[in-house]
Amino acid sequence: KWYSKKLVAPISDITNKSSENESGKISTEYEELVPIADTITGLNRKLDSYRGKLKMESEKIALIFENMDEGLVILDSDGNISSINKSAVAMLAADKKIADTLNISELINDKQLLNALSLNEGERIQTVIEIGDKSVCAYINKLKIFSLVCIIIILADVTGKKNAEELRREFSANVSHELKTPLTTIKGFGELFGSGMITEPD
Repeated sequence: KWYSKKLVAPISDITNKSSENESGKISTEYEELVPIADTITGLNRKLDSYRGKLKMESEKIALIFENMDEGLVILDSDGNISSINKSAVAMLAADKKIADTLNISELINDKQLLNALSLNEGERIQTVIEIGDKSVCAYINKLKIFSLVCIIIILADVTGKKNAEELRREFSANVSHELKTPLTTIKGFGELFGSGMITEPD
Protein backbone atom coordinates (compact mmCIF):
# COMPACT_ATOMS: atom_id res chain seq x y z
CA LYS A 1 0.00 0.00 0.00
CA TRP A 2 2.83 2.40 0.94
CA TYR A 3 4.71 1.69 -2.31
CA SER A 4 1.49 2.15 -4.33
CA LYS A 5 0.91 5.56 -2.77
CA LYS A 6 4.47 6.65 -3.48
CA LEU A 7 4.13 5.50 -7.09
CA VAL A 8 0.74 7.13 -7.76
CA ALA A 9 1.42 10.40 -5.90
CA PRO A 10 3.40 12.08 -8.73
CA ILE A 11 0.71 11.14 -11.26
CA SER A 12 -2.11 12.36 -8.99
CA ASP A 13 -0.72 15.86 -8.64
CA ILE A 14 0.86 16.12 -12.08
CA THR A 15 -1.53 18.92 -13.01
CA ASN A 16 -0.43 21.04 -10.06
CA LYS A 17 3.27 20.36 -10.45
CA SER A 18 3.62 20.60 -14.24
CA SER A 19 3.82 23.54 -16.61
CA GLU A 20 4.12 24.09 -20.37
CA ASN A 21 7.34 25.47 -21.78
CA GLU A 22 7.62 27.61 -24.93
CA SER A 23 7.59 24.58 -27.23
CA GLY A 24 4.23 23.48 -25.84
CA LYS A 25 5.76 20.48 -24.07
CA ILE A 26 5.21 19.72 -20.40
CA SER A 27 8.07 20.25 -17.98
CA THR A 28 7.89 18.50 -14.65
CA GLU A 29 10.23 17.47 -11.87
CA TYR A 30 9.40 13.86 -12.79
CA GLU A 31 11.00 13.62 -16.24
CA GLU A 32 9.92 9.99 -16.72
CA LEU A 33 6.27 11.17 -16.55
CA VAL A 34 6.61 13.77 -19.32
CA PRO A 35 5.00 11.50 -22.00
CA ILE A 36 2.02 10.84 -19.73
CA ALA A 37 1.71 14.55 -18.91
CA ASP A 38 1.86 15.44 -22.62
CA THR A 39 -0.88 12.90 -23.40
CA ILE A 40 -3.09 14.21 -20.59
CA THR A 41 -2.58 17.81 -21.74
CA GLY A 42 -3.43 16.86 -25.33
CA LEU A 43 -6.60 15.11 -24.18
CA ASN A 44 -7.56 18.13 -22.09
CA ARG A 45 -7.15 20.41 -25.12
CA LYS A 46 -9.35 18.10 -27.21
CA LEU A 47 -11.98 17.98 -24.47
CA ASP A 48 -11.98 21.79 -24.21
CA SER A 49 -12.41 22.00 -27.99
CA TYR A 50 -15.30 19.49 -27.93
CA ARG A 51 -16.94 21.31 -25.03
CA GLY A 52 -16.69 24.60 -26.94
CA LYS A 53 -18.28 23.06 -30.04
CA LEU A 54 -21.05 21.41 -28.01
CA LYS A 55 -21.78 24.70 -26.27
CA MET A 56 -22.01 26.52 -29.61
CA GLU A 57 -24.35 23.86 -31.04
CA SER A 58 -26.47 23.92 -27.90
CA GLU A 59 -26.78 27.72 -28.02
CA LYS A 60 -27.61 27.58 -31.75
CA ILE A 61 -30.40 25.01 -31.17
CA ALA A 62 -31.75 27.00 -28.22
CA LEU A 63 -31.81 30.18 -30.36
CA ILE A 64 -33.72 28.45 -33.17
CA PHE A 65 -36.05 26.75 -30.66
CA GLU A 66 -37.03 30.01 -28.97
CA ASN A 67 -37.34 32.19 -32.09
CA MET A 68 -39.18 29.96 -34.55
CA ASP A 69 -42.68 31.12 -35.55
CA GLU A 70 -44.14 27.65 -35.13
CA GLY A 71 -44.91 26.34 -31.68
CA LEU A 72 -42.81 23.39 -30.56
CA VAL A 73 -43.73 21.15 -27.64
CA ILE A 74 -41.74 18.09 -26.53
CA LEU A 75 -43.54 15.60 -24.29
CA ASP A 76 -42.52 12.46 -22.47
CA SER A 77 -44.43 9.21 -23.01
CA ASP A 78 -47.03 10.23 -20.36
CA GLY A 79 -47.81 13.57 -22.02
CA ASN A 80 -45.86 15.69 -19.52
CA ILE A 81 -44.21 18.74 -21.09
CA SER A 82 -40.41 18.49 -21.21
CA SER A 83 -39.81 21.60 -23.34
CA ILE A 84 -42.01 24.29 -24.85
CA ASN A 85 -41.02 27.40 -26.83
CA LYS A 86 -42.52 30.87 -26.54
CA SER A 87 -44.56 30.55 -29.77
CA ALA A 88 -46.33 27.48 -28.37
CA VAL A 89 -46.88 29.27 -25.05
CA ALA A 90 -48.53 32.17 -26.92
CA MET A 91 -50.71 29.85 -29.05
CA LEU A 92 -51.85 27.85 -26.03
CA ALA A 93 -52.32 30.98 -23.90
CA ALA A 94 -50.22 29.36 -21.18
CA ASP A 95 -48.11 30.77 -18.37
CA LYS A 96 -44.46 30.45 -19.44
CA LYS A 97 -43.28 30.12 -15.83
CA ILE A 98 -45.20 26.89 -15.21
CA ALA A 99 -45.85 25.63 -18.77
CA ASP A 100 -43.03 23.09 -18.69
CA THR A 101 -44.33 21.58 -15.43
CA LEU A 102 -47.78 20.73 -16.81
CA ASN A 103 -49.32 17.84 -18.70
CA ILE A 104 -50.44 18.65 -22.25
CA SER A 105 -54.04 17.74 -21.30
CA GLU A 106 -54.02 20.77 -18.95
CA LEU A 107 -53.37 23.11 -21.89
CA ILE A 108 -55.25 21.44 -24.76
CA ASN A 109 -58.67 19.89 -24.32
CA ASP A 110 -58.93 18.42 -27.81
CA LYS A 111 -59.95 14.76 -27.90
CA GLN A 112 -58.44 14.08 -31.32
CA LEU A 113 -55.05 15.48 -30.29
CA LEU A 114 -55.03 13.69 -26.94
CA ASN A 115 -55.92 10.41 -28.67
CA ALA A 116 -53.05 11.00 -31.09
CA LEU A 117 -50.62 10.87 -28.15
CA SER A 118 -51.14 7.10 -28.00
CA LEU A 119 -49.48 6.68 -31.40
CA ASN A 120 -47.06 3.82 -31.94
CA GLU A 121 -43.38 4.68 -32.05
CA GLY A 122 -42.44 6.17 -35.43
CA GLU A 123 -46.02 7.12 -36.35
CA ARG A 124 -47.08 10.67 -37.15
CA ILE A 125 -50.41 12.40 -37.52
CA GLN A 126 -51.74 15.82 -38.53
CA THR A 127 -54.86 17.42 -37.08
CA VAL A 128 -56.45 20.87 -36.82
CA ILE A 129 -57.55 21.99 -33.37
CA GLU A 130 -59.47 25.04 -32.20
CA ILE A 131 -57.87 27.06 -29.41
CA GLY A 132 -60.05 30.03 -28.49
CA ASP A 133 -60.63 31.96 -31.71
CA LYS A 134 -57.57 30.42 -33.39
CA SER A 135 -57.29 27.42 -35.70
CA VAL A 136 -54.03 25.58 -35.10
CA CYS A 137 -52.62 22.76 -37.21
CA ALA A 138 -50.82 20.21 -35.03
CA TYR A 139 -48.17 17.87 -36.46
CA ILE A 140 -47.59 15.06 -33.97
CA ASN A 141 -44.67 12.66 -34.17
CA LYS A 142 -43.74 9.91 -31.71
CA LEU A 143 -40.11 8.81 -31.73
CA LYS A 144 -37.36 7.36 -29.62
CA ILE A 145 -34.32 9.45 -28.65
CA PHE A 146 -31.68 7.13 -27.21
CA SER A 147 -33.70 5.15 -24.64
CA LEU A 148 -36.45 7.76 -24.15
CA VAL A 149 -39.75 7.82 -26.02
CA CYS A 150 -40.71 11.40 -26.89
CA ILE A 151 -43.72 13.00 -28.52
CA ILE A 152 -42.97 16.08 -30.60
CA ILE A 153 -45.80 18.46 -31.47
CA ILE A 154 -45.32 21.28 -33.96
CA LEU A 155 -48.11 23.89 -33.88
CA ALA A 156 -48.81 26.20 -36.83
CA ASP A 157 -51.42 28.97 -36.64
CA VAL A 158 -53.62 28.51 -39.74
CA THR A 159 -56.35 30.96 -38.72
CA GLY A 160 -55.55 33.36 -41.58
CA LYS A 161 -55.43 30.54 -44.12
CA LYS A 162 -58.73 29.11 -42.87
CA ASN A 163 -60.42 32.52 -42.98
CA ALA A 164 -59.13 33.10 -46.53
CA GLU A 165 -60.51 29.71 -47.59
CA GLU A 166 -63.92 30.53 -46.10
CA LEU A 167 -63.94 33.92 -47.88
CA ARG A 168 -63.07 32.19 -51.16
CA ARG A 169 -65.93 29.72 -50.76
CA GLU A 170 -68.33 32.52 -49.80
CA PHE A 171 -67.25 34.60 -52.80
CA SER A 172 -67.69 31.63 -55.16
CA ALA A 173 -71.18 30.93 -53.75
CA ASN A 174 -72.21 34.61 -54.06
CA VAL A 175 -70.90 34.91 -57.62
CA SER A 176 -72.67 31.71 -58.65
CA HIS A 177 -75.93 32.94 -57.11
CA GLU A 178 -75.67 36.42 -58.66
CA LEU A 179 -74.89 35.06 -62.13
CA LYS A 180 -77.61 32.41 -62.08
CA THR A 181 -80.54 34.77 -62.83
CA PRO A 182 -79.03 36.70 -65.79
CA LEU A 183 -77.58 33.51 -67.25
CA THR A 184 -81.00 31.83 -67.07
CA THR A 185 -82.55 34.83 -68.91
CA ILE A 186 -79.83 34.80 -71.59
CA LYS A 187 -80.23 31.03 -72.00
CA GLY A 188 -84.02 31.46 -72.38
CA PHE A 189 -83.64 34.10 -75.10
CA GLY A 190 -81.03 31.96 -76.82
CA GLU A 191 -83.41 29.00 -76.94
CA LEU A 192 -86.16 31.24 -78.33
CA PHE A 193 -83.82 32.48 -81.07
CA GLY A 194 -82.68 28.97 -81.80
CA SER A 195 -86.19 27.60 -82.15
CA GLY A 196 -87.17 30.37 -84.62
CA MET A 197 -89.97 31.65 -82.39
CA ILE A 198 -88.62 35.21 -82.61
CA THR A 199 -89.04 36.47 -86.18
CA GLU A 200 -89.06 40.23 -85.85
CA PRO A 201 -85.59 41.66 -86.73
CA ASP A 202 -85.77 44.39 -84.07
